[in-house]
Amino acid sequence: MFKDVNLDGKIVKIEFVLPAEIKKFLRKNNIDEDKFLKNPKWEQCIYETLLDENFEVRNYFKKAKLVIDYIHIAQDNQIRVPPESFTKGKCIGSANLTKGFFSMDFSVGYAIFIQ
Repeated sequence: MFKDVNLDGKIVKIEFVLPAEIKKFLRKNNIDEDKFLKNPKWEQCIYETLLDENFEVRNYFKKAKLVIDYIHIAQDNQIRVPPESFTKGKCIGSANLTKGFFSMDFSVGYAIFIQ
């Protein structure tokens, strides 16, 4: 899935990558993949992840890949995959969003890569 994200006036195309293991985990836990990817909080999360140490957003690229690499529901019900296995390029940001911020049911982790 692709999503256009506004980064301080510049529209950047973000490709969401859901590894097969993550898709299987979502299905097993009855999490709607489409609803998960279309959550309106993604734009804010991406924006905040791309802030540099001076709180300026890094928007010097036209497109990037966001690899979902971690989902945690409970201590004995979680999955983590190495995001580097699903894209090439330089990682410019990653985040782990805790329960309650993105979803009340689970935590999610991701990494953003540019080529």
